[in-house]
Amino acid sequence: MSVEFEEFLRYFADVRAQMEHLGFAGPEGDESELSQRQTDAEMDWHDAEGRLRSRFGLDFGKFGHEQFERELLEREEAGERIRNVDFGIEYVLNHPDGGQVRYDYVDLRAHRIVDYKSARPGQTATDVASDYRGQRQRHIEAYVHNFGVVPSYTYEMYPSTTGLFAPENDQENI
Repeated sequence: MSVEFEEFLRYFADVRAQMEHLGFAGPEGDESELSQRQTDAEMDWHDAEGRLRSRFGLDFGKFGHEQFERELLEREEAGERIRNVDFGIEYVLNHPDGGQVRYDYVDLRAHRIVDYKSARPGQTATDVASDYRGQRQRHIEAYVHNFGVVPSYTYEMYPSTTGLFAPENDQENI
């Protein structure tokens, strides 16, 4: 089983737990049924129009960001930190060019920005940083403009849907 699919299964487990918490029956099945569902899902994925796969990717990313936000909020509130004072989630700052930037997470006390991004199979944080160099620069510029401090900047990554059901060693489908 691919690493990307294992990560997807962890997200699925979170969805299952949320369903059960809300009183809905979680999806159940034995190993053969789950294997068949996996095969069916793979066939459906490859048969789907590109726009539908793109839509799923956007929805999956939105779900990931919402889960990331819930986890951060729970951790920060447990530490009795105050939102928009000690930390920010989906925090907006003015940029010196007159525009605005939005941070997934910023620790306003430690001067640390965390950007939550999807990563393709095999993609490292360095690769992600290269892909989003311009955005990272704008985030840092806005932070320095508003607080006079150069923040640290890191990436928290979740699996990209481009790796779902990609044939092994087939980089053209990733």
